[in-house]
Amino acid sequence: MASIYFALTDKKLMEVPELHPEPIINTVPEWYKNIPNKIFKTLDNENDFLTSSRLSTIKTCPSFVDIFKEGYVIKAPQDYLFYYDDETDDYKWQSSMQYDTGTELNVGRFTQVTIHSNNQMVDYLPSNSGIKFVFKIILPINVFTNEGYSTRIIPMPYNFDEDWSSSYGVFKTDYIHQLNIQLQIKTVKKEILIKQGTPLCVVIPFKRESFTHKIVDLNKDKKLLKKLNRSRVLFDGKFSKQYYINKWHKK
Repeated sequence: MASIYFALTDKKLMEVPELHPEPIINTVPEWYKNIPNKIFKTLDNENDFLTSSRLSTIKTCPSFVDIFKEGYVIKAPQDYLFYYDDETDDYKWQSSMQYDTGTELNVGRFTQVTIHSNNQMVDYLPSNSGIKFVFKIILPINVFTNEGYSTRIIPMPYNFDEDWSSSYGVFKTDYIHQLNIQLQIKTVKKEILIKQGTPLCVVIPFKRESFTHKIVDLNKDKKLLKKLNRSRVLFDGKFSKQYYINKWHKK
């Protein structure tokens, strides 16, 4: 079985387990928890009771049921304060504490935040990207995976913060281990406070593999047709009882 190791570099952080990386299933947002699996709607016709009285929500949708089951959440180990002014290109940041590298090979303190200047990326983005500036948070965490495994860094699913988001990225964590978060600033002339414990991103380990792709005529491929029929997923926005029971209730 493959493993992912989060190697913390500071003893202070080791002593605060609530700030450690943890499976995303432990940080499901309340609004998502509160979504029911089924909702009842007003009947237009009493004869429609069996087919129309209940409506499935995203909780039974194949593209949603596993969102909060894959990956590990990385949290802010301390308070961070960020500021950027796009008219003057001035920026500043503050943090509430300083972490040690904590390693025998590189004892001491390290820079906790740096930047990616706008001419490195932002200047090339389309204007509707909303990204004004990029800070890079260098975390006191190193990530180790088995040989042949990388780690995907993605923003928190359904993060509705209008001021910032983390960047998508991929690291070959079988030999690149330092965990850095690219923080995309979306607002200007405003201080942004990210409090200690705030989820910053999700990291998902995966095995590097090569794929080939084929375009086939589904009507002529009996094996794929058989798989499709077994999936029992309908194309009218509803899901069969078979899928609902197998994929959601039987855990």
